[in-house]
Amino acid sequence: MGRMVAVLFGGFSLRLRIRALAMLCLIALIPATISTLYLKGGGEAGFHLYGLTMFICGILNTAMWAYASWKPGMMFESVGQRERWTKVAFSMALPILFLPVLALRSDQFGIVMLPIVVAVFIVRRVLAPRWLGKRV
Repeated sequence: MGRMVAVLFGGFSLRLRIRALAMLCLIALIPATISTLYLKGGGEAGFHLYGLTMFICGILNTAMWAYASWKPGMMFESVGQRERWTKVAFSMALPILFLPVLALRSDQFGIVMLPIVVAVFIVRRVLAPRWLGKRV
């Protein structure tokens, strides 16, 4: 992703930097949430903490793409509006995938998530390239 960001973004603003820093802070929490979940038997609280961390990372990622797509000069002019907002739409997949974690018990997670993951995969890898006429 770092290479894609370097290619797509022509400039950085303070707002984008703050969002990126917040996301990096949350990413730093992920090993701790996984540790409490798997190694220390975190139970429901660890499961929901992990889901919340991933959900907020997804929201911040989507906010960064949306801000960069909306604000002039944040991306190179060669990146068209369609490609910009396609990136925003695809970045919404992460919070959508982790939203059920916030509401479900851990024993229900697999049953509910499997159809959602399959649907997101089909939309992202099969339908979207056909709709957009290219590999995305």
